Amino acid sequence: MFGFLKKILGSKSDKDLKEIYPLVDKINTEFDKLKGISDEDLRGKTESFKLKIKESLEETDDEKSELSVQSKQS
Repeated sequence: MFGFLKKILGSKSDKDLKEIYPLVDKINTEFDKLKGISDEDLRGKTESFKLKIKESLEETDDEKSELSVQSKQS
């Protein structure tokens, strides 16, 4: 009985794989884009990513500071 249900519904690992495959496809697409980039260009992209992360964190820190000030005023 359980074998029949397993064939129809699939196993836990089958469900997990179905959930993961779209992410794997996205990763492979990005890898293909970056595969042809020179080391120097890749270093430049790394610096660009670091700057984006830093800016994003600054915005988050500003929001946290504002919320902290607001909560202290309440």
